[in-house]
Amino acid sequence: MNQLNYLLNQSIQACRILAIFLLFLTVFNRTWANNYQTIGNGDWKSNSIWSMNGTPCTCIPGNAITGDSVKVSHILTFDNNIQVKSGSYLFIDTLAVMTGLNHRIDVQNGHLRVIGELYTKEVTVDANGEFTNDGFVIISGATFLNAGTATVSGKLSVTGLNMDLQNSIGATLTIGMSGNITVTTGNVVNQGLLIFAPVSCASINGGGDFHNSGVASTVIGVGAVWVGGVLINDGYWDSNVNWCANSTGGAGSLPPKNCTTSCGPLPVIVAGFTASLDENQKVNLNWEVSLEFNNDFYTIERSTDGNNFEYVTKVDATGASQYEATDEFPVTGNVFYRLSQTDLNGSSVQLETQMVSDMKTISVLAFPNPCQSQLNVSMAGFDDGIDLVSICDISGKQVWQCRDIPVSGGKGDLTIVCDMLQPGLYFVSATKGMVSRKVRVIKI
Repeated sequence: MNQLNYLLNQSIQACRILAIFLLFLTVFNRTWANNYQTIGNGDWKSNSIWSMNGTPCTCIPGNAITGDSVKVSHILTFDNNIQVKSGSYLFIDTLAVMTGLNHRIDVQNGHLRVIGELYTKEVTVDANGEFTNDGFVIISGATFLNAGTATVSGKLSVTGLNMDLQNSIGATLTIGMSGNITVTTGNVVNQGLLIFAPVSCASINGGGDFHNSGVASTVIGVGAVWVGGVLINDGYWDSNVNWCANSTGGAGSLPPKNCTTSCGPLPVIVAGFTASLDENQKVNLNWEVSLEFNNDFYTIERSTDGNNFEYVTKVDATGASQYEATDEFPVTGNVFYRLSQTDLNGSSVQLETQMVSDMKTISVLAFPNPCQSQLNVSMAGFDDGIDLVSICDISGKQVWQCRDIPVSGGKGDLTIVCDMLQPGLYFVSATKGMVSRKVRVIKI
């Protein structure tokens, strides 16, 4: 049986390598009618941010990309649905951010590849379409529907209320070695082929139920499925794919339940972590989490060299969105503070690290993020007040400001009603003299 599993794993890996090689040949050896590329931040429909075939132009790719290659290398918003058609290629490059939370992207006989970040309402991939995610994708308003070929080696989150992830009959969804798919409150429905890359910690965390439904539904590879509700299996389930669910159903067989594997979902997603020195020379540590799953406790450690850390304190997980701790007896000099978490099964993951020096740390934290109607801004390290707090869109245009914010103990807080903001990506900045700090915020 071990030999059979080994051969199966080797076969899956060989197929994946072949698929990547064929993708390389397809993408890099084909000729498109036009090659569009961003040359600056802005809106998709702005004809001043594009070049065509290497030359800046007063042009746009259009909402229906047909036979063209479009490369996004900057921060971009879109306020229309986008279709990737007829062999076209839409590529979101490293460090690029593309945001259209009220609109969807339909991949129709084309290829959507994400290495940077994509925030959108919905992604659909038709039978001849291809989706590759090596970056970070959030789908906030509808479903992720794959009827073609999809590969997730980055992070894919379906965050909309009761919104599903669906892998249709005849479709193939591969979760790569570093891939993670999270469905917050909806269901996962697999009617096709779901492949976990060998020796991976990829996972699907369904807030609802997981349906492996239909005679063609197949789950193979080496990975894990974590389900908040019921796991229903009516198809084939590989014994090397661990699962953890509240209950099970269906006519198909499953391997024994395993909730102790390290190949589970991201137990914690941290939206912000700050460390600041107060007027009493104590270090206040605050962090906000947007996801907490099977988490037992958090640990704060410190280091004077960034390599060798010592224990400071432990904070039990309570399911809250915000946590805090204090280093009552900090050491002098530059000090690194590291936040980690420990699962109920004892597995630990390092989350984020911040540095505090003898000078007060200046920081800005905005929450909730994404925001819908109200945004709280917490600022630290501003001794004599804050000259200006502003919100700018991705083009740099200021859309809101507040001057002369008082502080107490170097800290200032604001509550901003953000109904006046259109959905998209913004930057919140706090400025004192020549010193400014900013944080990225998404309005949904």
